[in-house]
Amino acid sequence: MNALRSWLGKCHLVKENDEEEEPYKCCAGVWCRDRREFDLALRAFLTAQNLRLIWSEEVLPAGEWVHKHPTEKDAFELARMVHAANIVELGALSAIGQKATEGNQRYLLIEEIADVEPLDNQFGLLGDDKLTVPEILQEPLFGQPDPTEAEAVPFLNTFAILDAAKVTNLLTLLETSGLKFRCLFKGKAYDELKDVAPYIVELQDNNTFTRNLFTSAGMPANMWDKEPGIFVRSAGSLDDMWKHFRKFTRVQDENGKWFYFRFWEPLLFKYFCEAKGNNEQFIASFVPAGMVVAIDTVLNSIFLLQKTTTKEGGNFIFEDADGEIVRQYMIALNSRELAKKINSEEDAWSHTSGTTLHKCVEFIESAIKKSRDIGLDKKNHIDRFVVLCQKVGVGFVDDPKYVNIQKTLKSGFVPARLISELEYDVEDLLKELT
Repeated sequence: MNALRSWLGKCHLVKENDEEEEPYKCCAGVWCRDRREFDLALRAFLTAQNLRLIWSEEVLPAGEWVHKHPTEKDAFELARMVHAANIVELGALSAIGQKATEGNQRYLLIEEIADVEPLDNQFGLLGDDKLTVPEILQEPLFGQPDPTEAEAVPFLNTFAILDAAKVTNLLTLLETSGLKFRCLFKGKAYDELKDVAPYIVELQDNNTFTRNLFTSAGMPANMWDKEPGIFVRSAGSLDDMWKHFRKFTRVQDENGKWFYFRFWEPLLFKYFCEAKGNNEQFIASFVPAGMVVAIDTVLNSIFLLQKTTTKEGGNFIFEDADGEIVRQYMIALNSRELAKKINSEEDAWSHTSGTTLHKCVEFIESAIKKSRDIGLDKKNHIDRFVVLCQKVGVGFVDDPKYVNIQKTLKSGFVPARLISELEYDVEDLLKELT
């Protein structure tokens, strides 16, 4: 368990009994172990002060926070003031000047843990000496809240929702894992799709199947690189979680059409929740009480998602505007896949130019967005456009001095012809530049 220490964060809050709900912001120092304890202690403190937390952000251990915000000396003083006998200190409140409405209030907290490396084969270690998950994830995935004198603290279970389409023979692996599990499909859908269906499984620490979910050592049983699904911490049972998530395997759009929704894709879950974090009904309906963990295995980032609303959820309708979230998710997904492919090549430009994988992904995302702006949607065309951007920069299609390229863009060519002509144009341009 992490040691108690000073944490700092920026907080947005309102005064209770304020009909206008004018929002305020301040910095807060909290004596705690992690982000979850920060919010719990802060909420309890604010309640006693007749204040209510809307959301907190940039919550970090004090040393990291001060390093990131070196000019905010008042926050450093807050960090020095908190200790075991004085758990919370608030900085000065300042009015934001905007009512906390449905449009700007956030109902979801997202914490990122960066640079998380998967487990290796752990040769030479036996039994309890082996890690089940990367050490930094032990507390988020298997830690238990400390008991309090005020109220009983429920035991938190750990679940995974896994995609059989990504894990070969997942059903067989689950049947021999010693873990409890259920398919989220039933009836005809289960009979027809059980080999590619989502399964919810209750994970146990020091279990071989659980360990393989977090291992990347080149063995067939390792699942980290397959991004098989999302993870959930909850006081609910396996049946409780099954009932909650089963509702979202098929969703209805505004026209009444039903379709399958692959919410267990880690990036998709994160993108949807992040984009709709100010929609209380959606967050209340979709995100279970507890915490959802989504892993970006390309960038080795972990996202911890917790809802802040206790409102009862309603029906989930897929809105027309949600299509844009899916499009942005697809761009992010394609960028990661292409960046991973490029980065695996020894003479890749990302290596020769010293570009980090994060920067490589950002560059490719920009290139993909630009390719779609000019009408290139097929994967093969997008990949070829990214190669052109590597050679002459993402902005080459907007530069008026490249006359031939501008002429090609205005020609009305079909996508296949357009990308071919652009390749010829860039080849000619590089000859001119050299």
